[in-house]
Amino acid sequence: IKEVQGYSSPSVDYPTSAFKLVESSALATQHTIGTSSFATGVVNVTLSVFVKQASNRYIAISDNQWGAGYAVFDITNGINISYGGVGYISNKITALANGWYRISVTFTVNGTGNCGFVINTLLPSYTSGSAAAVGNRYDGDGTSGVYIYGAQLEAGSYPTSLTFTSLSIEGSTVTRNADNLEVSNLDNVILAGTSWTASGEFIKKQDKDSAMYLFFAYYLSSLNLFRIRDYTTYVQFKIFTTSEVNYNHYLSLGDTTKWAIRAKTDGSYSVYVNGTSIGETNGTFQKLDKYIITGAFAPTSTNNLIFYNTALTDTELTALTTL
Repeated sequence: IKEVQGYSSPSVDYPTSAFKLVESSALATQHTIGTSSFATGVVNVTLSVFVKQASNRYIAISDNQWGAGYAVFDITNGINISYGGVGYISNKITALANGWYRISVTFTVNGTGNCGFVINTLLPSYTSGSAAAVGNRYDGDGTSGVYIYGAQLEAGSYPTSLTFTSLSIEGSTVTRNADNLEVSNLDNVILAGTSWTASGEFIKKQDKDSAMYLFFAYYLSSLNLFRIRDYTTYVQFKIFTTSEVNYNHYLSLGDTTKWAIRAKTDGSYSVYVNGTSIGETNGTFQKLDKYIITGAFAPTSTNNLIFYNTALTDTELTALTTL
C-alpha cells in the first residue's frame, strides 16, 4: 500500500489526522501495511483500528507471524464476513459516526511469543478466506484505498479505548487509564445516609446484543444496589432489594433516554424513564456508597449523571426525566 497524505505511514506525531492508504499498482500481490515480527511476552494480543471506506469495501487484519489468523470486514455494511486461521480468537466491528468503524481482531501469539500484523485491502470480488491466500491477491490500480486512524496494538483479549503513546517515539509503550469511571465514599461525602435519587441519560449508539453493563451502584462498597444494562432493543434497570427486580425500557438506535431511580428510607424504590414511572418495588433501604460507569466499547453513551441527597417527588422525577 502507498500513502497519499504526505507521510510514508501513519504516525503518532500526527494523532488527530486520519490517513488514506492507497493500494500500489503492483500486480498479483497483497496490498498491506503492517508491523514486522516482535516479541510480546504475553499470550493474547489485540489490534484495533478506525476505518472508513474511500473506495475499497473490504479490509482485513491478518497475523503475519504465523501467516494464518485473519478477519475480514465489510465497511460498507459494517459487518464481519470472514475469519479464522491458526491463532485467531475473536473479532469486533463497531459503528461510529460519519461512516467510520472501529475494527479489532484478537490473536494468540505463536510458541516463541512473537507476533506481527498487517492491514489488507481486498477486491470487491472477495468472498472468503485469508487475505494472504494466493486467490485473494490482485493487481492494484494505484488509486483505490481506505481511510484509517488510530491503529493500536495491546496486550489482552479485547480492545480498549484509544491511548496515544509518545509523540516523539513511535511504537513506544504506555500505561493506559481504566475504561471505567469509579467513585467511592458517596454516602459519607454527598448522600449522608438519607433517602437519595440518582439520575442520568444515555444515547443508543449501536444495535448490538452486547448485554453490556452501563452503570453499577453499590452499598457497603461491594454489594449490588442497582444496575443498568444494554441489550439489542432495550435497556434493563435491575434493582437489588429483598429480591432482584427488572424493568425494561425499549428504545431504538439514536434514541436519547433520561432516567432516574429514587430510594426512600422506608425501603421503596422507583424507576422513572422519559417522564414516566416504569416500576416501583419495596425492600430494604440501602445507602448508595459507590458507583461505576463502564465500557469504552459500550453501545450506549452515559451522560449528565446527578445524585441528590433526598427522595425527589413524583412531580420532580417526571420533570427531571422528560425529554
